[in-house]
Amino acid sequence: MDILSNKMKEIIEKVDLESNDVNFLGLENIVDPNIVEANGCLILDIDHKLNVDKIDWHRVLKFHGDFTGYEASCNELRINDYLPDTTDKESIFRIAYTVMNKWAEKLKKSYPDFQFVIILSYDFEYATLRFHTLRQDEASWISDDIEHSEQAIFIKKVL
Repeated sequence: MDILSNKMKEIIEKVDLESNDVNFLGLENIVDPNIVEANGCLILDIDHKLNVDKIDWHRVLKFHGDFTGYEASCNELRINDYLPDTTDKESIFRIAYTVMNKWAEKLKKSYPDFQFVIILSYDFEYATLRFHTLRQDEASWISDDIEHSEQAIFIKKVL
């Protein structure tokens, strides 16, 4: 199930999402990231350096409030950080959109018993992705009421 802000709908109408001119060379670690399971949380480990034994869960839950908040914080990735500074805005968006869909495929295939929320936010310059597990006993990290955001928002629920 997808929830798109009106700003996001406008962008998608204008951007050629089927264009093949996006180069994903060097982006393999974000397109198909390493994901580590720890204490019921799924955490991006792009650099393969996460040591789950060193996570202080008491501190994590005190700071973030719940597992959803922790996952959403850990699993935030700003696409621009992995692209050359000369990448045009449309390509940044297309890459983020493609990565979001690749993450949805990977999460569904790798963790078929889980449900997820993937969030793409775009402010016409920077694109940010994040995801978290959808839990019955915790609220989603983002409200479905996204029209008041200054950024364009795409919420993809992987059910």
